Amino acid sequence: MAAWRRLTFHHPPGVGEELLVALHELGCLGVEPAPCTARAYFQEDAPLDRVRALPLSDPALQGVHLLAEEIVPDGRWHEAWLDSLPPIPVGRRLLIVPGRAPAAPADGRIRILLTPGRAFGTGEHATTRACLEMLESHAGPGRSMLDAGTGSGILAIAARLLGCDPVAAFDTDPESVEVAARNARLNGTGAGSSRPIRFFAGGMGALRAARFDLVTANLTGATLARLLPGLGALTARAAILSGILAEEEDAIVRAAEEAGLEVTLRSAGGDWRTLLAARRA
Repeated sequence: MAAWRRLTFHHPPGVGEELLVALHELGCLGVEPAPCTARAYFQEDAPLDRVRALPLSDPALQGVHLLAEEIVPDGRWHEAWLDSLPPIPVGRRLLIVPGRAPAAPADGRIRILLTPGRAFGTGEHATTRACLEMLESHAGPGRSMLDAGTGSGILAIAARLLGCDPVAAFDTDPESVEVAARNARLNGTGAGSSRPIRFFAGGMGALRAARFDLVTANLTGATLARLLPGLGALTARAAILSGILAEEEDAIVRAAEEAGLEVTLRSAGGDWRTLLAARRA
């Protein structure tokens, strides 16, 4: 690709995470965040009417303004951006390493290496961190795991490194599946490993008869509400549900209950909520 289309937004303090998620949902290939600004990159020929209208169409993005739109040469900006992110400690045992890997951490944390790609999930966002923290307490040997809407593959990789086996993951975006599979290989959990994560592009239909001890779904509130009947049927023990805005929490709790799950733990990070829902006996 010879060039990218870059949109620069100004946003009030506290709105950056909401803007980041909205941009990724509209096809953004990467964001360079800075205090109160965000530079979002898209394919040069991408349709951007909905992106330009974001400040007016989403009540959560009040105060966001589009400052500039320009065509910029490739310059491998996305790899430089990912390499610029520092390692991110998560919970007690995990270390997310975007871009180039440093030397092994002195505290013995489990490293999860990530490579550049469009797929969402670098460990920066509150929902990803909350999912990883819950995984630490519930993933382990003898437990199977399914990651719905895997994005970068970060949750599936973490579960496998924490001992889950087998692990499966899917996404409706084939490009995300390719990125996730590449990240899995980088972490020794993909093709060529002794017990690789099974990635596939598509939906839950391919798993109709399967059950997993642990299911993770870091999506959006609307998507979770739509998928919960199927996710509940796939859950043998517990599901970690995230990407939920505070005002959506009660509706997702009800949807989980209707799917045969009982919410036993709630985690809050700013405006975001992450739920642990156990299979009812």
